[in-house]
Amino acid sequence: MPNRIADQALAAIAKAVKKHGMHDHRPVFVHATWLRPDQIEKMKACGAIPSFLTAGIIPGGDAVVRLWGPERSAGAMASRTFLRAGLPFTYSHDAPVSPVPSILALVDAGVNRRSGSGQVVGPDERIGPYDALRAVTATAAYQLKEEKTKGTLEPGKLADLVILDRNPLKVEPTAIKDIAVVETIKEGRTVYAR
Repeated sequence: MPNRIADQALAAIAKAVKKHGMHDHRPVFVHATWLRPDQIEKMKACGAIPSFLTAGIIPGGDAVVRLWGPERSAGAMASRTFLRAGLPFTYSHDAPVSPVPSILALVDAGVNRRSGSGQVVGPDERIGPYDALRAVTATAAYQLKEEKTKGTLEPGKLADLVILDRNPLKVEPTAIKDIAVVETIKEGRTVYAR
């Protein structure tokens, strides 16, 4: 998201909050690739949540480093920055545009931040597997105001889950992308079995 557009959106949200008050509106900033510190503070003030296109790190990371330089590109999709500030964020893959519309690929990209050549883009913005999994589950449900029915496994929620062949919290971080889905269960019924 170009910074000028983010500035315009944040100004419009601030104006609406001033006029109507702060409600649980949760504005979403899709493709919020690079945000200045002042924009992050404004997002915090109005409850905005960025959705980082982490799937873009793999095919586009090398080009971003070349075009933006290593320092600026290191701050792209600033997951660790948001975690430190206690702010929510999600990961998206932009299917069907992205070459691999896989949730585990998003987790892998957030944890490892490796481009197609293997270059780590912004090592200080890497996060752990647990936080990356929350970005695509609990926080994603929260972002869509569906946290009462989705995002975590609890009594009374929809029983949507996957069974994996390995635990993403226990494998080597670079192996997350290779984990296979064994079974997918939606609302308590198997819809895919390997």
